[in-house]
Formats: sequence, C-alpha cells, structure tokens
Amino acid sequence: ADDCFLQFLNIRVHESQGYESKQIPLRPRVRFNARKVAKEMEENGVPQDQITYNTLLSGFAKRGDVEGCYECFSEMLRRKLEPNTITFSCLMTAFVRRGDMDGALEAVEEMKSRQIPLDEVAYNTLIDGYAKVGDFDSATQTLKEMDASRFQPGTITYNSLIAGFGKVGRVEDARSLFNEMGRRNVRRDTVSYNALISAYVRVGDIENSVKIVEEMKKKRVRVDATTYNAIIDAYAKKGLFEEVWTWLSHMNEAKVKPDFVTYTILIDGLFKAGDFDAAVDVYEEMRKQRQPMSLITYNMLISIFSRRKVLNKVHSLLADMKREGVMPDIITYNSLIDAYCKSDDLLKAVETFDKMLTENVKPNTITFNTLIEAHVRQGDIDGGFMVLEEMRTHV
Repeated sequence: ADDCFLQFLNIRVHESQGYESKQIPLRPRVRFNARKVAKEMEENGVPQDQITYNTLLSGFAKRGDVEGCYECFSEMLRRKLEPNTITFSCLMTAFVRRGDMDGALEAVEEMKSRQIPLDEVAYNTLIDGYAKVGDFDSATQTLKEMDASRFQPGTITYNSLIAGFGKVGRVEDARSLFNEMGRRNVRRDTVSYNALISAYVRVGDIENSVKIVEEMKKKRVRVDATTYNAIIDAYAKKGLFEEVWTWLSHMNEAKVKPDFVTYTILIDGLFKAGDFDAAVDVYEEMRKQRQPMSLITYNMLISIFSRRKVLNKVHSLLADMKREGVMPDIITYNSLIDAYCKSDDLLKAVETFDKMLTENVKPNTITFNTLIEAHVRQGDIDGGFMVLEEMRTHV
C-alpha cells in the first residue's frame, strides 16, 4: 500500500511541475530535501517523530507544495513513522490548494485502506476543495456524510460552502445554508456574513447586501475591511460614487483602515468612470499610506494603469517593485507588453519581451498573441510571422 500511494504521489509531483494553481499564486520553488533536514535534526538532537514530520507537512501543504509533501511523506515512511489523520489531512490540503481533487480523494482512499478515520479538518478540507472547483453535489454529499459521523459541521464548513455558492451566483443556496447555521446554532462569524454579502454583490443585489451589514452591526458581529470593500466595490461597479464616498466615510467612522483592496477598487472604478485625476490621487494616497504591496497587488495596479495607458504610473510602480525587491512575473510582463502595444510603441514592447527572457520568465500564448496582433495592426506581417516562429520555440 505504501509503495502504491508513494508512486501516486510521485506521479502527481511530476504532473504539478510548472502547473499554475488557480487557488494560490506560485512562490519560487525551493528544493526540499527531507533526508538532509532529517540528518541535520539528528545531528542537533532534535527528536524525529510523527509530530515533527506532520509539522513539516503542514508548512508545505499550506502553500500547495505537493513535491515538499511527497519528500516529507517518503522520509516519514522510510523512518517507519506511522502516518495519522493529521498526516493525510495535510496531504489533502496540498492537493486542494492546487485545485487537484483527484489527488485529495486518493489520500482519502489511502486513509480508508489504513483504517484511519476522517476528522473534522479532513471533512472541511474536502468540502472546501469541492466548493472551490464548483462540484457542489459532492460538497453537499460530503456535508451529509460529515453530519452522519461524530463530527458535526461547524462554522468553517458552512463558510466554505456559502462562499462557493456565492462565487457562482447561487444566492438562494448560500442564503439557505446561512439560515441553516442559525437553526442549528452554528456560530455565524464575520466570514459567514461576508460570504453572503459577496454572494448578493455578485448578482448585483446591493440592497440585500447593505441589509446584511446592518444585521451584523445589530448582532455585534465585527464589520471588517472585507465587508466594506464588498459594498464599496458593488457601488463602484455601478458608477455610484456618491455612495462609494459615503461608505468610505462609514469605514473611517468605524475605525476600519482601508487596505490595498479598497484602494484598488477605487482606482479601477474611477478609471472606468473616466475620472482619471481622482484615480491617480487615490493611487498617490495609497503610496503615502505605505500600503503593504505584494506581487499580486503590484500586478493588479500595473494592469489597471496599463489598460488606461498611464505609463508614467506603470514605470513608477516598476521602480517601487525594484526597490522593494519584488520580482516581476509573467502577469507583470504581459501587462507591460500589452500597454506598449496599445500605445503603438512596438519597439518598447519588444525590448520588454527581451528583458523578460533574460530574467528567465517564460512567455505564454498571451504574450505572443499580443505581439503578433500589434505587428499585424501596424502592417508588419513579416514581423508577425517572426513572432510566430519565436512562439514555437517557447510555448
């Protein structure tokens, strides 16, 4: 059984090479050598037991690193340490974070073959995974199985399903589960309310979203930045900026600080409304407040400014990235190339493409399609064919 499951994990590791997860952004891969770590632990007198390896597994699982989990699990078995429910829950988490439900289910089957029972964490991980890939029949069935076991569905379980239904616009299902929580005396926390608010916002029902916020206040449930952002985003998408500023005022009165999501919503909304000066003012305020900026944040802002061809702000963001030691990725470069192409600066677009290659960032079909379209638009058919030839060597 060990060999079969290890073989399965090994296959999944190779399949995941270069695979971009839909759930989380990939971090730079750091090669993990479990045996080397184990040897260092041994030399330093650190006990190597089930808890140690489960802790290591947990770290890799949270980042969706199937390879790291495989190394840990292999070394665990080599040292004749018995995996338990926590071990397999970590493996399931790694697969779910990669959007790989087949892998998660294989871990469940291995648990059953070892007669290891699923616990609350394992059930929640499965339900969360099904909800994220949109398999609500399986998610609901797992909820029923959990209900029939000695583990009753709790807040985390319901929150995953409510969020999942909300993302696909199934508001009535989300509301039904939210109401079920109340009937079963399952605590409804800020995340529960935010998931339901997001569900209504997704279908454009601002009225009910606002009512839920009022309910939160009455029941003294913490209203956080995510709550306000959902309402602000709903009004911004409809171009109702008087309401946007009102809710920003409510946010300020509640002493809830705007985060990078708030600023991004405002910048994007103001650009779409044609108020470019106000959008740039919000961006400058964001910099003034020294909002923490991740690669995702930079990419969002670069994309917004690139689409509007505000290249001076794009260059400013690139300079900030360099200063903060944040390396551009394929999304960053694609946004830049698209901005230059739309500004008819094909030379700069090609220079950016060349820089991308020197930085070992692999171009994708979006990169090449953007360049080909730009060449054709300028009447440079030969240039378009040259890009097509280059594409064959990279994609």
